[in-house]
Amino acid sequence: MDTTPRWLDADEQRASMAYVAFSTLLGDYLNRRLRRDAETTHADYTLPAQLSSALDHALGMSEPARRLKITRSRLTHAVNRPAEAGSWTAVRTPRTGVAGVPSSPTRA
Repeated sequence: MDTTPRWLDADEQRASMAYVAFSTLLGDYLNRRLRRDAETTHADYTLPAQLSSALDHALGMSEPARRLKITRSRLTHAVNRPAEAGSWTAVRTPRTGVAGVPSSPTRA
C-alpha cells in the first residue's frame, strides 16, 4: 500500500480554497451580524440549540465545547453571560454534575 500523500490537482485545489474562503467569510459575517443585532457571538447563539437536543436539556461542559470547537473556559463564559443578564438559568445537573443550561431560556 502506497502511503505517499496524493496532492490535490488544480481543480481540487481551487475548490478547496474556495470552500475555505467561503466558510471563513460566512463565519465572520454571522459573528458580525449577531454581535450587531443580538450582542452575542455565533458560538454563544448556537449553545441553546446544542442543549435543546441533549437528554434532559443539559450537557457537561466538555461536549458542547467540543462540538462548538471552543475551550471549556470560553463555554463557561458563554453560559454565564446570559445567566448573569437573567436570560436563562445555569444549573448543576445530577446527570453530569457540572453546569448545564435549560433549553428554554427565560426572558429577562
